[in-house]
Amino acid sequence: MAENPVANYDNYRVETVGIGSVPSPLRLSPKYGEGTPSFVADTTRILVNVEVSEDGQCVSAESFEKAGPRSHILFSPAETKVAILTAGGLCPGLNNVIRSAFLELYHNYGVREIFGIRYGFAGLDPNNGFSPLRLSEETVDAIHNDGGTVLG
Repeated sequence: MAENPVANYDNYRVETVGIGSVPSPLRLSPKYGEGTPSFVADTTRILVNVEVSEDGQCVSAESFEKAGPRSHILFSPAETKVAILTAGGLCPGLNNVIRSAFLELYHNYGVREIFGIRYGFAGLDPNNGFSPLRLSEETVDAIHNDGGTVLG
């Protein structure tokens, strides 16, 4: 019987992506629970298996790093270029996701070079001839009103 890759925690083990040294431009609370949005501490974890035994003990301590905004980030937003790629299957609302990602990156992080990769992973191969779409406030302004994805 073939191994279930989802059940093997080692398939997802990443010790660290890096240590953030650039102060985040986001204006969030440094402490959780103050009633305002807050940063996620680097030590916050999400359990892989949330099952507990009859005595209330965790079945497994395997965990993932929790996603979310950090007080210190890895890259200077002013020097960062971002590419957004959508791929695979029917997914209503992708234009909303593209628009929201752009607006967050541009207005809250200060990233100025944001691109959309056209036609999924095929857009990563220059031999396919799909040039990236440079996203701007004008290109994302009303895309949430359209179905499908502006990226193809």
